[in-house]
Amino acid sequence: GVPFRSWAWMSHWWRHYGEGQPVGRRAASLFILGVLDRADALIGIAPWYLESSLAEGRVVRFLGTGEVASDYLSVLCEPGRKETVSAALAAWLTGVHTRPAAPGEEENPNGWDLLELTGVDAEDAAVASLAGQLEACGNRVHRRAGPNCWRIELPTSWGAYLARLSKDHRKQIRRTERGILASGRVTVHRVERLDDLARAQDVLIDLHQRRRRMLGEPGCFASARFTDFHRQVMPDLLRQGNLLLDWLELDGRPIAAEYRLTGAGVVYAYQSGVDPDALEHSPGRLSHVNMLRQA
Repeated sequence: GVPFRSWAWMSHWWRHYGEGQPVGRRAASLFILGVLDRADALIGIAPWYLESSLAEGRVVRFLGTGEVASDYLSVLCEPGRKETVSAALAAWLTGVHTRPAAPGEEENPNGWDLLELTGVDAEDAAVASLAGQLEACGNRVHRRAGPNCWRIELPTSWGAYLARLSKDHRKQIRRTERGILASGRVTVHRVERLDDLARAQDVLIDLHQRRRRMLGEPGCFASARFTDFHRQVMPDLLRQGNLLLDWLELDGRPIAAEYRLTGAGVVYAYQSGVDPDALEHSPGRLSHVNMLRQA
């Protein structure tokens, strides 16, 4: 149910950032491990790749890492099999790490120097189990905190959500709702068909880039590879019901756009953009209220 772990997200990422796309002088190859039970049924997958460089050696990472900034990455397991899968992965990784190259081999083809697991929820049980199993096998494990990520547990209605807020915060949102959102000047456009997607992508990219450049930053979509990845993964996400992309127009002019992913009852706010020439209308707040209300 997590879109960042989906085939669509990871396969597009590999085509744009892995396969034939080495960063600098680094060479990348798939390093995907499958765990089978005694009946040869697949019960776990480690969706990794291996990157080699003279400076860092052979580093194993999750597909989806880097500038795409995938979140909630994990080892994929059948329910109730996390300990079994993590124990098997840890034993195999430890074994190939210590095995010398065979006669005739230049190097151990499965050898690795560092397993770097980023973009992981601190409460992820599968990765925590894997780290513990690797430590038990004699590997050195270093843990560090990643970026913070806010979460809001939503009730079943908009009114119930507002009732939970402080008086000042509730007033602020009500003022936004009863003001410009209720004026008839604001139109919300949501992508529901593939035919609508290209227009929404253009609006998102334009607003994001203009706002970031105003702040003296290059903007995420300054990267051609980042832009191409999202233009090509969005149609698959839309077909699967994992894409929420909409923009707000004020008097017919786009002023805000929100790019979100969704799965298993969770909405992930991924990227946004606002018109730097419309800041007096608080486009970010308008978009935020709209996003929460829809969720």
